[in-house]
Amino acid sequence: THVLFVASGTRNMKPSVVCIGTFDGVHLGHRKIIGLAVRRARQIGAEPAVLTFSLPPRLYFAPVKGPYLLNTLDEKMLMFRLAGIQKAVVLEFGKEIAGMTAQEFFRHFLLNTLKAKVVVAGYNFRFGKDRGGDAEMLRAMGKDAGVKVKIAAPLMRGGRPVSSGRIRESLHEGKLHEANRLLGSPYFLLGKVRKERKIGTQLGFPTANISVPQLKIVPRGVYACTVKITGHPQSRHPAVCNIGYRPTLGRVKEGLAVETHLLDYSGNLYDKEIKVEL
Repeated sequence: THVLFVASGTRNMKPSVVCIGTFDGVHLGHRKIIGLAVRRARQIGAEPAVLTFSLPPRLYFAPVKGPYLLNTLDEKMLMFRLAGIQKAVVLEFGKEIAGMTAQEFFRHFLLNTLKAKVVVAGYNFRFGKDRGGDAEMLRAMGKDAGVKVKIAAPLMRGGRPVSSGRIRESLHEGKLHEANRLLGSPYFLLGKVRKERKIGTQLGFPTANISVPQLKIVPRGVYACTVKITGHPQSRHPAVCNIGYRPTLGRVKEGLAVETHLLDYSGNLYDKEIKVEL
């Protein structure tokens, strides 16, 4: 029950090269880990896979009310696919997983579920009950089980490791350029265009409005952006995105509005999923 779902390009669970982590943001440091797994998988004829969590485990122990996530789960899965991951096991962290020892976690998920031949993790990865497992323990377990373990060194930028925490900090401070530099690509919002009251269209500025979960960090402001329409890989539309409240329309209590005006598009976007890159 703790496996939320398995996304895979194949029916059978073939031997895998597994990268493991929370991967919130799928930033440059994460991509280094994923890249190592993808390249190694090609070399040995295995599937590049990821073992991750639907939410960061720390939120189980210390829930937050305000925005915290860099990616929704859908956004994270999209980034995995773009990075070459063929298989993903997504865990819902709860009491059962929190109570697993590091040995139980390794055996159950890495050996039995994913049939790992190689495991790639970050230098600061911890796992198992009370975070009892670290990189050295992972190496030792791998050696005993005949699984090669690769621990990726931190990726440094500006004298500090690239981390999800640094990117959250940059976004909360309004430093989108710095956040994008650490991410390695534009910060984006993924969502389905919903029907509104068409006030923007009546004013001469037709907009695509999407909803964003409350836990995702959404920096307020007006941004130049690029919009991509899911299912149309070649679609790239310049746009302007306004993120904020709409007091002039009497909607302050309805939450944050994400309104995107596409500059070179005409057509019906309702119910289509779009990716808004800030």
